[in-house]
Amino acid sequence: MHLKLNDEMKLHSNTKGKAIMKIIMKKIKNALFVSLVYLLTSGASFASYDDAFGFSDNNNYNSLQLTTITGDTFSLPYINQGWWEHYYGYTNSNQGSYNVMYYTNAANPIYSDYENNFFTFDLSSLSGKTIANANLNIIKYEVFSDTKNYVTYSLYDVSTSAAALIASSDPSNTIFSDLQSGKNYGAYDLSVNVPLLVSTNISYDKLNLTLNSNAISDINYTIANSDKYFSIGGTLAPVPVPAAVWLFGSALGAIGFFNKRRMSNPESCVAA
Repeated sequence: MHLKLNDEMKLHSNTKGKAIMKIIMKKIKNALFVSLVYLLTSGASFASYDDAFGFSDNNNYNSLQLTTITGDTFSLPYINQGWWEHYYGYTNSNQGSYNVMYYTNAANPIYSDYENNFFTFDLSSLSGKTIANANLNIIKYEVFSDTKNYVTYSLYDVSTSAAALIASSDPSNTIFSDLQSGKNYGAYDLSVNVPLLVSTNISYDKLNLTLNSNAISDINYTIANSDKYFSIGGTLAPVPVPAAVWLFGSALGAIGFFNKRRMSNPESCVAA
């Protein structure tokens, strides 16, 4: 009789514990759903705008600075520079300016805008040379961010031909993606120097961006194979996911963990 009573009390306790846990989990899920809806509909919480080299134009300083293994130095001016936009592609008005932008608006994706830039150099005068060090020299103009004190500018190899880079074109996912992916040539933190995107706040600071071994290897390959043209693509690093979204993901993971634990061990939710 005593054992039977204990079994009944234990069953009652288990049933009550499961019911309470079910209510708690339901409330958590509802709260998380409301939070996600708020994040997705509040553009200010889910949008970020980074921009670099705005108001830039053809500039004689922009160049590829090279040093050979024997210590000789060469400064090669760009032959072309410009930018590709993910929505509108490339037009003649994009040439000369090397603006790069990463504006994302999760609440209203249609307003998001992304631009990647490029620089092309003629290496034909370097026949027989072996490069040991390389820098990309460019004028800063303006760097803007509405969320950070700096933006990260990353450089990549480019497989698109020099001619195709400056051919007016509708959006090309292939070219746009080419400028922001592949072998990385370096990443650089650019300090924000303007509070607003206005031309009166531009800076003529000279940036000397040291290129890594990937770039040096590709430069030497281009010289050795007489390919003549060498291009570099640039992009702004994607902005971090807001902390609230990480918390949301963690909470969903916790829900999954508890659900799995309940299924594998129904009594684990009840205090001993």
